[in-house]
Amino acid sequence: MKRRVDDALGSPVLRHALADFSARYVKMRKAAFGGLDFEAIRDEVVAVKERAISERERLQREFAEKLEAKGGRVHRADDSAEANQIIRGILEEHGARKVVKSKSITSEEIRLNKALEGAGLEVTETDLGEWIVQLAGHSPSHMVIPAIHMDRNQIAALFSEKLGEEVPPDIGGMVKLARRHLRRALTEADAGITGANIAVAAAGTLIIVTNEGNGGLATSLPRIHIALVGTDKLLPDWPSAMSILRALPPSATGQRMSSYVSFLTGPALEKQHVILLDNGRRRMAESPDFRQALRCLRCGACLNVCPVYRIIGGQAFSHVYMGGIGTILTAFIHDRDAACELAKLCSGCRACATVCPAGIDIPFLIEKVAGLAAEENGLGPIEWLLLRGVMSRRRAYHALMTSLGKAGGILADKDGMLKIGAGALPSADFRAIPVVARESYRSSLSGRDAREEKGERIIFFTGCLADFVYPETARAAERLLSSVGFETAMPTGQGCCGLPAHHLGDAGTARRQAAEAVKSLSAEGAEPIVTVCPTCLHAIRSLWPELLAGTELESEARRIAARAVGISSFLIARADKLRFAPAKQKITYHDSCHVKNMGEGEELAARRLLTIAGYELVETGENSCCGFGGTFSVNQPGISEKMLSARLDSLSGTGASCAATDCPGCVLQIRGGMARRSVRFLARHTVEYLAEALVDSDD
Repeated sequence: MKRRVDDALGSPVLRHALADFSARYVKMRKAAFGGLDFEAIRDEVVAVKERAISERERLQREFAEKLEAKGGRVHRADDSAEANQIIRGILEEHGARKVVKSKSITSEEIRLNKALEGAGLEVTETDLGEWIVQLAGHSPSHMVIPAIHMDRNQIAALFSEKLGEEVPPDIGGMVKLARRHLRRALTEADAGITGANIAVAAAGTLIIVTNEGNGGLATSLPRIHIALVGTDKLLPDWPSAMSILRALPPSATGQRMSSYVSFLTGPALEKQHVILLDNGRRRMAESPDFRQALRCLRCGACLNVCPVYRIIGGQAFSHVYMGGIGTILTAFIHDRDAACELAKLCSGCRACATVCPAGIDIPFLIEKVAGLAAEENGLGPIEWLLLRGVMSRRRAYHALMTSLGKAGGILADKDGMLKIGAGALPSADFRAIPVVARESYRSSLSGRDAREEKGERIIFFTGCLADFVYPETARAAERLLSSVGFETAMPTGQGCCGLPAHHLGDAGTARRQAAEAVKSLSAEGAEPIVTVCPTCLHAIRSLWPELLAGTELESEARRIAARAVGISSFLIARADKLRFAPAKQKITYHDSCHVKNMGEGEELAARRLLTIAGYELVETGENSCCGFGGTFSVNQPGISEKMLSARLDSLSGTGASCAATDCPGCVLQIRGGMARRSVRFLARHTVEYLAEALVDSDD
């Protein structure tokens, strides 16, 4: 995998194409869902697909009964080998030698082209993108846009080589050339092979959604039509099918509806065969965690917003299903070990989860895949030492951080960054690393009992970075909270939130850390729990209840989750109590990934506070991931560097001299990246800028 990733990182053509498409897709998707209630549509899709998963055996029987009554024939295939054997047998039975294909990522799943060509058959892909990658000998790099990794010059050179004529890099001309070749293949074909987006059991009908029209030609011109359909595409009835059609085109291509929607019931000419493919889907359906992945519509929306895919594309994944959902599908359909490798490419940004029209918690399932690797192969020595030897032992971890803080004066340069070469710490090559603070935030609280303070009380969950690396962030938050009438109580028993361990697949350590934190917070009372770390907030709200489900701490974890809030959201609700001296400084804002995934209210809170404080806020346009992702930036430094570089360019391009963010991890990444560039650009937590402009009540 490393070689493929390195190859992708070295391709500026790929990055430009992916960045351009990703930016356009976000706008198109927003327009396509304009005026629609996306959450309601998603809830409907979830309900429809969950029902179909639960009734999958009945739906297969009903579909076969209805289609065969119309003259079609249905076959069942347990795996790729059986599916290929059935298809070869059908073609042999009917004397078919020339085959055209359309709209079937599932055929890529079973490596159908290789199987048919190995049997001496002539196979032609008729989707333009699929035909391009077939000519190039590549695998698709996207589930919807298979040739997105190639530009017009590369495609023109490919056409010139393969078609025996000089082809200029003119898109319109190349489309006409492709149409001429592909229509000849369609008219000469003995059989057409397609997939299907939906199979309606109550009618025995296949629904195929395309933008090129070749799907209709491939199913009606050849005398034989073979459809390869995953059992996850079965739906009970027409209302269910309409629910999927409302969600699919806007999610896939940013269209309210695709150009062509074909409904097929029975053979158009002589014969129609439908192969219902299992290939690991039954095992997925039987898994309490992974069954939700069967809701996937194969729309590719998760790829379109994935910051890692945007950097390396689909070729780096090397398997048919790429990106986040591809990692999960690969674990059941192809190779679990390969899926565990792919899991390392996830930055944990959760962008995919926000756009998935089927409500699949893709990041959570990727962490489950990583957990499979940890269970089967164990953790690596560094991960074992870090997670189980240090971070899972709170007192030992805190003692280590305190010791590192005392050594900070020796290890730090003039900017507070670690004085160490890239050769000694390769992952630091693209960014400077801060030293641990000489005095942690918790140390500054020594001897103080917040219970004796005046005013209402909140429980302060600082997170590791604000406690040990950026205590000035915690102190700024404390000052702001005091200004709105709250005293802070920091339970000294709090440790790591557990998300780093869970992301690396060590669910056991994450569960122990969650349990310890819940016990510590439970002892403090029922006050609001405020944090300056959105990653910790995500862990508190989502991860802890999941990890502690079925234990005696589950109900308490859910009560704590309901009380947790981010610092900006907490303050904006009490902004009338804050007094600022106008800051009069131009500033830009970086949304951390976990803030973006908490909804528009969370995103707007910090911006509104900065504006109230008098800062001139300049937006960067597209607010992309900085590439931190905790351990991701250490394990995937090449990808992280490219993500960071793009983000630094957009931040500095605003003309502002500083950036605010609500995430200490993003502060570390952005500040370290700017330091490596030797650029005087200040990145700090939002609360530090707010505290700087704050006028105390007694001033």
